[in-house]
Amino acid sequence: MCRCTSCAHPSEVLTRERLLRNVWGYDFSSADTRTVDVHVRWLLGKIEDNPTTPSRIQTSRGVGYMFAG
Repeated sequence: MCRCTSCAHPSEVLTRERLLRNVWGYDFSSADTRTVDVHVRWLLGKIEDNPTTPSRIQTSRGVGYMFAG
């Protein structure tokens, strides 16, 4: 089974809370959601040609992230 939540739901904005639950498997507090931001920043550095203007992962400010392809 694919654990890549964004791959299973392309073009759908996934909340930080949902990513915490589906990827890391635990409930969250408001402080935990910043963990997602740190990991996404790390991931952008690995997969994007220019991480400052990402094309594969889009941020939905105040909500979460979307896999754009």
